[in-house]
Amino acid sequence: MKCCVFFMLMSMAGVILAEESNPEKTNEVDFTIPYMVYLQSFPEPCVGTLIHPQWVLTAAHCPSPVKIRLGTYQPNIKNKHEQTQSYSMTVPYPDFNSEYLNDDLMMIKLSEAAKITTQVGTIAIAMEPLSLNESCFIPTWTWSKYKNLSDPDILTWINQYTRPYYECQNMHDERTAVNTMCVGQPLKTLSDTKDAFTRSDLPEKNYKDPDSLQNVNISVISKGECRRAYENIRIRDNMMCVGIVPGRRLPCKAPALQDRCLPKLLLCSWPGSYPGPRPSPLSDGRTLRVRFLDPSNAVFLRWDFDFEAEIITFELQVRTAGWVGLGVTNRYSRAGGDLVVGGVSPDGNVYFSDQHLVDEDTLEEDGSQDAELQGLTEDAVYTTMRFSRPFRSCDPHDQDITSDTVRVLAAYGLDDTPKIDRERTFVKSIFLLQIVHPDDLDAPEDTIIHDLEITDFLIPEDDTTYACTFLPLPIVSKKHHIYKFEPKLVQHNETIVHHILVYACGNASTLPTGISDCYGADPAFSLCSQVIVGWAVGGASYQFPDDVGISIGTPLDPQWIRLEIHYSNFHNLPGLYDSSGIRVYYTAHLRKFDMGILQLGVFTFPIHFIPPSAESFRSYGLCKTEKFEERKVSDSKGGNQEAGAFLTDQVVSSLPQMNRAPVADIQVFGYLLHTHLAGRALQAVQYRNGTQLRVICKDDAYDFNLQETRDLPYRVVIKPGDELLVECRYQTLDRDSLTFGGPSTINEMCLVFLFYYPRNNVSSCQGYPDIIYVAHELGEEVSDSMEGMMAMSNVEWTPESIKKAENACKEAQQTVIIKTIDELVENTTGWIRDINPTPRGPCLESSGGKVESQDKTPAGFRAAPGVLSGSSSATLRKPNDTLQIDGLSVEVEKDDPYFLLEHLGTWVSATPHPSVGP
Repeated sequence: MKCCVFFMLMSMAGVILAEESNPEKTNEVDFTIPYMVYLQSFPEPCVGTLIHPQWVLTAAHCPSPVKIRLGTYQPNIKNKHEQTQSYSMTVPYPDFNSEYLNDDLMMIKLSEAAKITTQVGTIAIAMEPLSLNESCFIPTWTWSKYKNLSDPDILTWINQYTRPYYECQNMHDERTAVNTMCVGQPLKTLSDTKDAFTRSDLPEKNYKDPDSLQNVNISVISKGECRRAYENIRIRDNMMCVGIVPGRRLPCKAPALQDRCLPKLLLCSWPGSYPGPRPSPLSDGRTLRVRFLDPSNAVFLRWDFDFEAEIITFELQVRTAGWVGLGVTNRYSRAGGDLVVGGVSPDGNVYFSDQHLVDEDTLEEDGSQDAELQGLTEDAVYTTMRFSRPFRSCDPHDQDITSDTVRVLAAYGLDDTPKIDRERTFVKSIFLLQIVHPDDLDAPEDTIIHDLEITDFLIPEDDTTYACTFLPLPIVSKKHHIYKFEPKLVQHNETIVHHILVYACGNASTLPTGISDCYGADPAFSLCSQVIVGWAVGGASYQFPDDVGISIGTPLDPQWIRLEIHYSNFHNLPGLYDSSGIRVYYTAHLRKFDMGILQLGVFTFPIHFIPPSAESFRSYGLCKTEKFEERKVSDSKGGNQEAGAFLTDQVVSSLPQMNRAPVADIQVFGYLLHTHLAGRALQAVQYRNGTQLRVICKDDAYDFNLQETRDLPYRVVIKPGDELLVECRYQTLDRDSLTFGGPSTINEMCLVFLFYYPRNNVSSCQGYPDIIYVAHELGEEVSDSMEGMMAMSNVEWTPESIKKAENACKEAQQTVIIKTIDELVENTTGWIRDINPTPRGPCLESSGGKVESQDKTPAGFRAAPGVLSGSSSATLRKPNDTLQIDGLSVEVEKDDPYFLLEHLGTWVSATPHPSVGP
């Protein structure tokens, strides 16, 4: 009997296994199907087959692979037989249509021929048609557990039989084309199998890769059901729709689409939510950043960067046969934006130039060409342009690539005449210089998922609602670590959910039940103030570094949390129900450190105000860590032991003698910045002994719609006694009345959340100015804080009075409020110090020239002559050297390049630390 190999090209909507799976047994097996190729890619992997030692056959809609892995049985576990490859070209089927997924076939040429072994080999393809009722062998990779993993685990296969196409027709009332192949068990109607698609224990999304060896059943599905599930894809009559049993709630989560059966080889592709980009890799072995830049997913961007060389490489792929362009623009207008333009003319010649927008619609070539072309190709579907450029060139027409949010500008045309068409021009806010990529982090094999969510909450028809409920954390018999979290948003409610916060509760707290207004009539619903995870508009999942996690399961850990969801129902829509929340991932494989989150900024209410019609207005919130205290337990032998961050008074009474001590040094590894709609920039600055040490984190181009948790490029050490200052800059040109601090989106906030370890019992440290002093400086006579705030409405706000108010808020004494998880409050006072701007490094000039593939860094870039402003002769020192900065001895911390750069201009002398020697 002839054999047809049925390749399922995996996407996130991949195979769900039967409940009788036994992954523990099959995981012990070590073999492979030699011709199967695992195409590791983002946002989803694909499967291919080796048909020649140097050629892989796959689907044209598959993303371009970061790695090509041969001889793989368990992709999440490397084996000694595996061969890893890159590739030199991709060849899609000439008639491939990415919109309708017609002729969805592609060849990938490996960089070098595979070594044929017992684990790696080519498939035999018979050159005769497939007969009815012949067996189909269907291999793919699947998951053994219902959880998210970075790589699949074990191979799955099915022996099925082809069936006459009329059996597909008989399954439903819709027409099935004669070139449709039917495979599967005896066909069932959807009503016969509906129970298989209503299981509530299966996650709905985020399947990156599958993992286990089991049998699955496969059946043909109604095209009507496919069309309803895939509204953005035209399900044509000559496409086959295959459902998996048991499977997702929608049986067409994984439709199989094909136009023809190759001799002895049926290719069945599964489109996910990302159609067709196939860019080439930018560099070997590094994880690349990727984004779609337009709503229809026609413009696809990948990028990589060299932080030390300050060079960034872009690859733009657009579904067009015309010109393409990529650059950077500002917040308010495309005019002044820079745009690198390229394409392939009808005669095959490549054109490429560094340009800028004179106004919203007019392009002009730069006098200095600072972009280096690395590749420009055009096929029947895509135009792909790859180039590199410096973070900061010496051309004033080029905008800098910084560690702020960057407004990436993309444009394209349908012909080879570069001309701005507003319908084909897009701006997307992206944090380009993200150091840590999620795929570089470990995903424990024993991962458990737990959802903290509100259930069927009727969103009020109000502009602003803060809904709170109290939920238990996972109950575990021993210590575990939460290592990742992500938002769990209900479809169609994404634009209404403003932020989601999870607060840890002290174990002595008496908590209410149900759902209520967080800050309404019942003060119990505002209990618990220590944030442990949080999400805001534009954020995504966030995974902690491999050495830190949130501790759960010990007597000192929180057992309950307060879930807070802020809804902004600006259009007062009725009848909206929501079940949003936060999904956490936890593991018994413990990390080295327990982490915490420290909330800094301006105390939101009632003192915070922002004048109307302000081009720029700065607010300041001070934190003094000298008041941070950690409770320690004295054991019976007189030694001290850490009592942990979540020790309550009831627990204290049952423990040995207690004493207080300053908290230990904390190491900050990540941050989240938060303002509302008027926010334009934020920064957190660290001072030690009265001297500015560094800017911990900042964003001078803050975008309310991109509030994501970000990693620091290095870990910052905060010592007891350091001062932390948060500065927020606002713009209110569109407002004619005062903006006050408050919970509504039209109110304002100024907050920075620092992710750090080891955790302590401090939840927040925020400041606010003496409003009486501010009122007096503005000529208002007041005697208390309430009168001071009311007096702000009496001020005539002009550019002069706005500046005077800003200066008064900075000069006024700050009240600092420090709060612990047990709602204990400590107040102190302090003064706002000046913030010294970080000097900019030298720009990179370009001498032009093509970048050769063998160059480690792009040719043609060199540092422009000159030194930093105010710098004197100095050299970078080794870690543990002691620097004399303005009379202050500061020890250089390990792996702290920003510290060295920031203070390069102020070094007076440097003496070796005794432990280092000469």
